[in-house]
Amino acid sequence: MGAIDSITELYSLKNDIVIDEEVFDRAVREFQALVADIKQLLSDTGDMLATLSLGYDTPAGRKFVAACQDYIIYPITEQYVVIDQICKNLQLCKNGYQSVFDEYRKLVNYMSD
Repeated sequence: MGAIDSITELYSLKNDIVIDEEVFDRAVREFQALVADIKQLLSDTGDMLATLSLGYDTPAGRKFVAACQDYIIYPITEQYVVIDQICKNLQLCKNGYQSVFDEYRKLVNYMSD
């Protein structure tokens, strides 16, 4: 294989490879925003439930508040944990691929010269 064939293959490679660093960046930002929203929802819901529990200081009221903890607070907490982990994993993937993004940019610049 000659040098011309290698250059032709590189140009073909440029057209075939799609590596979009911005997609990682956008996904991380969007999941960070979602994590913040869920965290705020969890805080607001917890505050409302605490306020509500003041007026429900009876056996039935305490049972109602406990049910709210189980069926409202707990699922939101679980959702927060999952979404936060996805966000962290996306950031780890983005960091892991950073060298690929950097080398790809170098290769594209090299081929453009």
